[in-house]
Amino acid sequence: MGAVRMAAITLKQRDPLQPLLAVVDIIFSGLVVITVLGAGMAVFSHGTSFFGWSRTVPYSVCVPTDDSDFHATGVTVEPGGLRPGTSASMRSASICLLHPTTGQAVTLTIAQVTGFVLFAGAFYLVRRLLRDAAKNGLFTPDLARSLRTLGWWRLAGEVIATVIVAAVRIRLLSRMVTDHIGPGHWYGYLHGSWAVIFFGVGLITAARIMRVGSVMREDLEGTV
Repeated sequence: MGAVRMAAITLKQRDPLQPLLAVVDIIFSGLVVITVLGAGMAVFSHGTSFFGWSRTVPYSVCVPTDDSDFHATGVTVEPGGLRPGTSASMRSASICLLHPTTGQAVTLTIAQVTGFVLFAGAFYLVRRLLRDAAKNGLFTPDLARSLRTLGWWRLAGEVIATVIVAAVRIRLLSRMVTDHIGPGHWYGYLHGSWAVIFFGVGLITAARIMRVGSVMREDLEGTV
């Protein structure tokens, strides 16, 4: 009987969130180490770049584009090996500045680092949410606020990151081509993820449901 009681107490004290929290801690720690090492090597080492930035200005700054938007001259494609009666077409291309300025290199870095900041920030918020849940429980106002913060980070962050990357690419592209960069070109660079946006909306909705549940739980405990 005593052994059964001890086993029940041990099972009750075991944290069900611990496996997931351990994995998130490992991944988040890895992101921090990679960021610090990459930034340090880019600052103190020659020939090493971190998100397109290094001690020396990169040899080229490239922007992906669709060949249906711009018509370049002096471009040749040699696919080779095509049989008679066949043809080849180039669906996309990258337009590059061969001798970019420091400002243009920084602009490229902003475009490349935006997605990483969004990803790393989401991991940090998930880590904080799991720690709050392990400490205070699953149905608390604090956990609802953490879940709402994570939802807004995914929703607003995805929208803002998409606009920033599009603006950076349009700005760089305007320095590379002779064609006028009109409003219609913006649509081609707005490559945000609808799945991430709906996921953020779902988290915000779940946070509101959890907040209502936590208030009802507090009222029930007060009544009892």
